[in-house]
Amino acid sequence: MSIYKNFFKNNPLKDYSAAHIAHFEMSILTSAEMQEKIEETIRTSVDPERQTQLDLESKQISSANTTDDIINIMRKMKERVNVAQLCNKVLSEPDKYIPAITDRFYRIKMDKFVETAGIIFYNADIAYLEDLYENYNNIQFPFAQSMICLLLAMREFKDIDDFLLCEYNRFKSYYPDEIYYEFPLLGLYITNGKF
Repeated sequence: MSIYKNFFKNNPLKDYSAAHIAHFEMSILTSAEMQEKIEETIRTSVDPERQTQLDLESKQISSANTTDDIINIMRKMKERVNVAQLCNKVLSEPDKYIPAITDRFYRIKMDKFVETAGIIFYNADIAYLEDLYENYNNIQFPFAQSMICLLLAMREFKDIDDFLLCEYNRFKSYYPDEIYYEFPLLGLYITNGKF
């Protein structure tokens, strides 16, 4: 299977799709400079109730010291702003936390968890993503699979166009009313220098 001549013309990216947002979050959310700007903006513009939630989650992340703590935070986190802090915590001890996150990733349906795990996998040692790719068929839910498609492209895996195209067609066929196909499609745009 290969990309035909007018593939990109016939399959345009949607503006502001879930895949775009995931790409954006993975690209900048753990950047220290961007995190400072985000925190500065929030400190000056957020209402007190939301600031209380931000502070509570930040304290929970700081005090987390078990894999169960991290998994629970990833499942219950309400504020995306704290994702960078969580990612930095996980990446400070990847061998302690990432195996448990990976294990849960194979069998979780929660979008928030998958999105946060995606950011972690994007910033972690590539071996974790290689393992997920090798065991792709063990990932039980399509949103998690679609996230892996985007991650493979963003982490510049070689020779994945056929895989991404196959997944794009599968998601489009089996889940026509869902967003899953957007992730391998954006991956194809990335691997072909169109994004």
